[in-house]
Amino acid sequence: NFCKYLKLNIFEKVRKAFEENTIVTPKVTISYTVSIGISYGLSKDIDAMIKLSDEALYTSKNNGRNQVTLQLIHP
Repeated sequence: NFCKYLKLNIFEKVRKAFEENTIVTPKVTISYTVSIGISYGLSKDIDAMIKLSDEALYTSKNNGRNQVTLQLIHP
C-alpha cells in the first residue's frame, strides 16, 4: 500500500544520506552506513512493535548491513 511504500522510502533516504556522508579530518576519512529495522501496522502492544523492529534491524544486519527492513504487524 502507498503508506507502507512512503514510510519505507523515507527511511531509505535516511539510509542513503548516511551512506553518502563522510567525516574528513587531516589524518583520516571516515565513511559509515546504517541498518534500519521498522515495524509497521496497527497495534496497541508497544513491546511487540519494539520486538518486531528489533527483528527487522537484525534482518538488515544479517543480510549484509546498510539496508532498511520493514516488518509488518499482523493484528
